[in-house]
Amino acid sequence: MVAKGSSPIKPPFFDGTRYDFWKNKMRIYLMSISINLWNTCVIDYMAITGTDPLTREVTPKLMSNYTTAEIIDLDYDGKETNILYNYFFPTEYKRIITCKTTKAIWSMLEITQEGTTKVKESKIKMLEI
Repeated sequence: MVAKGSSPIKPPFFDGTRYDFWKNKMRIYLMSISINLWNTCVIDYMAITGTDPLTREVTPKLMSNYTTAEIIDLDYDGKETNILYNYFFPTEYKRIITCKTTKAIWSMLEITQEGTTKVKESKIKMLEI
């Protein structure tokens, strides 16, 4: 039997409470689809850069120069970002909407959700400054 609001085939919805419970369920959900989805929480795939051979300047790579592996990594990041954006209450969604990568979303959640209520409030106030 699945508890109300839970599903073995849908990701868990985050309403801003019980973050540790949600985080573990989301980790397991993402890993059940592909370990690469979970890896996007750890690795920031959007930071793909190239180095100009003449100037040695590091700049963002043009998509036409991405390797197959980089394209696959970006694909996983996009899929997981979509999953995360669609399973938040509006109050939590507002906090992560400016995040461009899955890693950035996950980091924002860890900053704003882990710790005691006073610690979380303090962290959120620091982000607002």
